[in-house]
Amino acid sequence: DGTAVSSSSRLSWNPYVVPFFRQIYSAKGGWGGVMKFDLSQADSDLSCPDGVWLRPTIPGQQYYPNGWPAGILVDLVGALYAAQTGTSVLSGLGVADADGNADLDFTGGLLSPAVHGTVSISTADKVVNTPADATFRLAINRTTGLISGSFTDSSGKKPPFKGVILQKGANAGGRGYFLSVKPRPVDGLGQSGSVMLSPQ
Repeated sequence: DGTAVSSSSRLSWNPYVVPFFRQIYSAKGGWGGVMKFDLSQADSDLSCPDGVWLRPTIPGQQYYPNGWPAGILVDLVGALYAAQTGTSVLSGLGVADADGNADLDFTGGLLSPAVHGTVSISTADKVVNTPADATFRLAINRTTGLISGSFTDSSGKKPPFKGVILQKGANAGGRGYFLSVKPRPVDGLGQSGSVMLSPQ
C-alpha cells in the first residue's frame, strides 16, 4: 500500500537473528517477525519467513480500505549488495545492444493487459529503452541498488514505481512495486502491482 517501514533491534549471535516489530498506521497496525542472517543460503543472505503484517480498516483510503486486521503472512528476503566498476549491478546481464539485454515487466495492480518493456543496460548502468519508447522510463542507482521510474498503463496514466536490485541466486534481478493510479473521487478499489527487471 506504499507504507514505508523501518526498524532496529538487537542481533543475536547464535544463530544470527533479529526479532523486530514496528507499529504503523498511527499505532493501529504493524509489521513484525524474526529476520535471520545466513550467508550460506543459495538465494538470500537475509530472510524472514512468515512475517506478520497487520493492517487496520481505514475508511476513505484508496488502497485496501478494509485492511487485514487479523494479519497476513509476508515473506522477506534480502542479499548483500556490491557495485563493481566495469560491470552492471544486475547479475547475469549480457552485452548491451540494439535489441536490449533486459526485460521490464509490470503485472497486477489492475493492469489489463500486463505491460512489458525492453531496455539496454550498460556496464555503468545507464538505461536506454530499446527500441526507442517514451511510454516508460527506468533509472538504476548504483550506489544504493534502488530502481525507479514510471510506465504507461492502459488508461494512458503513468504510475511511478520503485524497487531494489537483488544479486543472489534465484532471487537475482530487480524487484519492486507500483500502485494503481488514484482516481478522483477515491473509490477504494486501488491495488498494488509487481515490477520485475530481469536479464534476457
